[in-house]
Amino acid sequence: MNENNYKKHTSETKEDFTENRSQNSNVIFDVNVFAVDFSKGLSKFWYIVVIIALFFGLFSGIFSYRNYVPMYQSSVSFSVTAVSHNSSGTAVFASYYDNSSASQLSKTFPYIINTSMMRNALKESLKTDYINGTVTAEAVTPDSNIFKVSVSSNSAQDAFDIVNAVIDVYPDVAVFVVGNVKLNILIKPSLPETPYTSNNFLRTSIIMTLVGTTLGLCIIAVYAFFRNTIRKKEDFQNVLNQKCFVEVPYVIFHRKTNDKKNKDRMVLLSDRHPTFKESFRLLRKRLLRTLKENEKIVGISSPATGEGKTTIAFNIANTLAIAGKKTAVVDLDFKSDKLRKYLDAHDKKTISDLFSENSDDYESIASMQENNLYVFFSGSKNITFSEETLIPFFNYLRNNFEYIFVNIPASGEVSNSVFISNLCDTLLFVVKQDSTSVDKIRVMLDHFSFSTARILGFVFNCVQDGFSGYGGYYYGGKYGYGKYGYGRHSYGKYGYGKYGYGKKGYGYGYGSKYGYGYGYGYGYGYGYGFDDEDDNEDKKHKKHHHRKKHDHINIDEISDAEIPDNNF
Repeated sequence: MNENNYKKHTSETKEDFTENRSQNSNVIFDVNVFAVDFSKGLSKFWYIVVIIALFFGLFSGIFSYRNYVPMYQSSVSFSVTAVSHNSSGTAVFASYYDNSSASQLSKTFPYIINTSMMRNALKESLKTDYINGTVTAEAVTPDSNIFKVSVSSNSAQDAFDIVNAVIDVYPDVAVFVVGNVKLNILIKPSLPETPYTSNNFLRTSIIMTLVGTTLGLCIIAVYAFFRNTIRKKEDFQNVLNQKCFVEVPYVIFHRKTNDKKNKDRMVLLSDRHPTFKESFRLLRKRLLRTLKENEKIVGISSPATGEGKTTIAFNIANTLAIAGKKTAVVDLDFKSDKLRKYLDAHDKKTISDLFSENSDDYESIASMQENNLYVFFSGSKNITFSEETLIPFFNYLRNNFEYIFVNIPASGEVSNSVFISNLCDTLLFVVKQDSTSVDKIRVMLDHFSFSTARILGFVFNCVQDGFSGYGGYYYGGKYGYGKYGYGRHSYGKYGYGKYGYGKKGYGYGYGSKYGYGYGYGYGYGYGYGFDDEDDNEDKKHKKHHHRKKHDHINIDEISDAEIPDNNF
């Protein structure tokens, strides 16, 4: 590519990317997505909720226990009558209950109790400088002359003494406000024997534990609310304005032992996971339809490590090799060298070996895995890339293979990623479901916008139930190829019928308790992501409806024409 074409292509790519960034749609709050995010956050950060709950519960319980002070209360009830004298000097008592000033007395009585004059009188009566208690007063009924005075104190004796002191000094203080009065005791005060407050530190601890739990759950809710990842296939178009080629289901292996080799292995088309295999056949179909003439080299990268780009690169190349295309997989992710580890090819000669020897014997490092499939392993040696080193190698690949898939380092290795991508014709990105933030994906797109390669779109990897719906249980999991796997209940009553590959997606059954097709067909939940399949696609697969329950279905018997492709 000459310099003018390079500048023109780079300019066009930047403009397209800028336009994509400006077309972001408004984000709508999805309760279902939030619920899944919350459950994921809870399973990931449950210990935070436990720590906060225990901290609140233990701290408040210990604090309540150590700082508990028993409080005692003593009270007295009495009526207030006015005292006056007749002309002969004899005292006359008039009940305020019958007097028009009873209403005024009920309002002024509490005020008198809490005046500084009253406090000074109480101190003098008790012969102390400090009143160890709180005095409260209230009318028993509104506008009456019957009152109740209560004293709360941490000392039972002090509470009792203060109440009696109020009875003694109140008439002397009230004379300045309401005139001469007399108190008529109705209920005598008594010395309290037990505190009215209890040391219920256990109850306090339980309440604060619940408060701490609620706070921890709120933190998880905030985390879930602000999570911004790709959860559904539609997010690629709605959030990134990018095309999603296919959804690849999440697959795990049955392991009875902790065999490290089994843990580190890669999911292959040869594994018994028909839906996984079928997703790559669909990817092959769409990729071939998208590639332009003379576009042979497809670079595969991801926004972060661990997204599954190595698995995607190898398996899509394998599907093309199975279709009769001479295909190469070139691993240029020298930092991880995962492909050689996955395929247990540690004795094979690698690209780094060849480059370190300054050799151009490229055929010597081409490892044939299957018919028409060749792999070029990266190796673990630290080498320096240069145009003089890679261009002859890529020319060899272009001249000797029909399709080449290049495993490019994740976009974190910016210089290497963009440099290698310039030698590719197109770029395909791999994003793991609900893993990498949208912002990081945008950064990746921004970096690769400087590449001369044409960006094709995304592969949505490790899709499982909760967002797009590959079934109640993911393939190969606990209920995938288990007890009833391809056996007694394979292809049940509805098999590939109305709910099989038809209008409703993969129906109910594949991957559920009874394995491959028990219930309503080929998958538990709604679908493979192709909810808009028309009736013609439905009819194409009705022929599978009449297969016997005990038949073992070979996925290769299904032609490419029968694979749904209407949503692309």
